[in-house]
Amino acid sequence: ELIAGERRLRAASLAGLTVIPAIVREYTDKQSAEIALIENLQRENLTSIEEGQAYDRLMKEYGYTQEQMAQTIGKSRSYIANTVRLLALPEEVQELILVHKVTGGQVRPFLSLTSVAEQIQLARKIEKECLSARQVEEIIRLEKQNKIFVIRPNVPLNIGRLERDET
Repeated sequence: ELIAGERRLRAASLAGLTVIPAIVREYTDKQSAEIALIENLQRENLTSIEEGQAYDRLMKEYGYTQEQMAQTIGKSRSYIANTVRLLALPEEVQELILVHKVTGGQVRPFLSLTSVAEQIQLARKIEKECLSARQVEEIIRLEKQNKIFVIRPNVPLNIGRLERDET
């Protein structure tokens, strides 16, 4: 069973190689899953959603805590927690991350929003206006102060022009 190196194996095959260097070892299912996850996480184009799904799968299937997961892959516990929390976002927002329209860093600040409609609306605004994570944090900060509630489309990010929707 190939645990890691699928892309290297395909490349070797395309290059016409019939023999490749390999390490043959016996692993438990848990060890295989860890190695495969670490290999996958090293891909450059992995989205935050894909990363969160991988962490979530390992934690559910093998009983990892966030702390154990963090130690296994060399990240902080808060990084693991925040990445897995992205899976609680509405499907439309997750899809924007999966297709690289927005990043996990851009949407992470609004995980605290309880309204699905607000999360979707803000994600659309991030995509349309290419807002930075800092700009999103400022929008959330202002919302928590009740200075704004709804982000109106086609309105520049200017506090004086953001309006409160009373409906």
